[in-house]
Order: sequence, then C-alpha cells, then structure tokens
Amino acid sequence: MKTVLFAAAAAVVCASPARAIDAQVKENFRASAVKACLDQPPPAGISKEVMVRFCTCYAEYVAGIVTDEEIAVAEASRMLPPSVMAKAQEAAKVCLPKARGQ
Repeated sequence: MKTVLFAAAAAVVCASPARAIDAQVKENFRASAVKACLDQPPPAGISKEVMVRFCTCYAEYVAGIVTDEEIAVAEASRMLPPSVMAKAQEAAKVCLPKARGQ
C-alpha cells in the first residue's frame, strides 16, 4: 500500500502548477491522483472495487488538504515534502476503512 500512497501523492503534488488552487486545478489534481493510484496493482487481499473506492477517497482527501506551498516545494524539488507524506498517510487511514465499507 505504501507504493500506492507514494505514487498517488506524487501525482497529486507534481501534476499541478504552483499557483492558487482553483476548482479546475483541484479537479486535475484529483484526477491525476486517482489515475496514479489505480495504475498500481492492488495489494494482496484488496479487490479492484475496493481499490477504486480507496483511490477516489484518497485523491479527494489529499486534494482537499495539500497547500499551495507544498505544491510549490514539490515542483521545485521534484520530491514530496514530509508534510505531504504525512497527509498521504492520514488519507490512507481515513479512506481504507471507508473503501472496505467499515
């Protein structure tokens, strides 16, 4: 699951321009994260349906909490700031149970 989280977080942060996050940028941001997440094989024991629900929840959650500054840092360094990785882990903790219907 860590590979999925990193790939999706990287897509979310690195795919958007370093400017104010308007509705269209957030949507592009979310779509990139969903795609990156779904491009990864599901971990053992996770069905494709659960993976789709997880990736959608995860992308929406991260897109809602990543800041403009974090995007700018990620784009400049091409690396995810620790704060984004922490937010990615937070998103996973929230979204995996939801995706499983718990």
